[in-house]
Amino acid sequence: MVAFSDVAAKGQMILDGDFMRLNTMATKEEKQFLYSLMAMGGSALTIADQYDTIGDAVEIYQNREMIELNDLGFVGHPLSTDISNSDSSTWYGMLPDGNYIVGFFNREETIVACSINLEKELGIPSGCAKEVRDLWSHKNQGNAIQTISVTLKPHSCVIYRITPSESRIERSGFGCTRR
Repeated sequence: MVAFSDVAAKGQMILDGDFMRLNTMATKEEKQFLYSLMAMGGSALTIADQYDTIGDAVEIYQNREMIELNDLGFVGHPLSTDISNSDSSTWYGMLPDGNYIVGFFNREETIVACSINLEKELGIPSGCAKEVRDLWSHKNQGNAIQTISVTLKPHSCVIYRITPSESRIERSGFGCTRR
């Protein structure tokens, strides 16, 4: 998906990663990884598991916050289209309401640290986010200034919905403090 991400866009070409059979993945993290990559690329979320093989994957397929990305026509892009560059494992995009979606993916066999600069890489003025929400845990992570960082286990991912600060008060520190 990384190689063709530069030509993918809403209303144009969509990245089609094929049918998902989450029952073939070894761990919950790997199931979330595949589903998340499909959602971040704007691919159809096509289920190929059967009723008798779906198992615990049903909760992944039914994640309303992830499905909403697809419903909105969201199409993200990696920070780099060079597969050998670690930035190709960080995907981002903007929703119609002005919120950002950022996905960190660990394709490696070891633990990796990932980060994104809110101002330089996403273009959020002042680099201040009043809310960061984890779409898999369904929990708000609080606010962030300048950078969001995460450490990921092998074959895992995290998807964040980032709400930029909008007012001067929020950007001045009252609604946005260092974490």
